[in-house]
Amino acid sequence: MLKKELERFRYDMGGLCEVRWTGSGELEKGKLLWSGTETEHIYGVGMILGEKARRALIEYNPVNDRLMYARFKRYPRDIIVIVAYAPTTNYSDDEVETFYEQLEQTLKTLPKKDVKIIFGGLEC
Repeated sequence: MLKKELERFRYDMGGLCEVRWTGSGELEKGKLLWSGTETEHIYGVGMILGEKARRALIEYNPVNDRLMYARFKRYPRDIIVIVAYAPTTNYSDDEVETFYEQLEQTLKTLPKKDVKIIFGGLEC
């Protein structure tokens, strides 16, 4: 249903939180990318890609059940889209801190020249 609605609006890309699928991978030749836990149907992030975004996709990396990114070929700079699903304030400070450390570490590994866009739920 979501895919049909997005197609109606001629989308290029959308970030998803609470995917709740296990493992990681892609469906329909890259129309949907996801990253979840190994065994539990909790958390999870994903990206839904339109045709233009799929053609521009260079790579994607399912970092963990709360973080993934995809890199797209564009001119003059490539674009990296990060989908992040931060723990809410109901979680311990350690869990929240660990998430932001993982996000920071991921950002440090990405090419500095690329444009970076972050989708998702980030608590303040």
